[in-house]
Amino acid sequence: MGGMYSTANDLSALGRSILSYTLLSPNTTWGWMKPITHTSSLTGSVSRPWKICRLVLPQPDDRVTDIYTKSGSLGLYTSILALLPDYGVGSVTLSAGQSSHAALDGLIADIVLPELETIARKEADSVYEELIPQAMV
Repeated sequence: MGGMYSTANDLSALGRSILSYTLLSPNTTWGWMKPITHTSSLTGSVSRPWKICRLVLPQPDDRVTDIYTKSGSLGLYTSILALLPDYGVGSVTLSAGQSSHAALDGLIADIVLPELETIARKEADSVYEELIPQAMV
């Protein structure tokens, strides 16, 4: 069997090109990222080539967001590209050892997503403050 070798920089460039639609058109990209089937888990889906993990964000609104991941490994060495299209961000993880994927899912769900949500709310607040005249507030 053959394999592909890549660097964190290469995978990061790939992730950025997917999120910015410079690799494929927006319609093709979204068609490519849609689930093909769901797993027995309520939060898991698969497509070609993505594993899609659906997370419910904590209070106040219990919104749902998806993490698209593609991983590869050679022995105990693993690389994971994770994309969060709702926020326009992604991550690349290169690791050695078992359970790398589970650790990444926990890191994103418990630490990264709450921070992204806080940043998104601040950005939305600043946009709406500019749009709504102070006299109307």
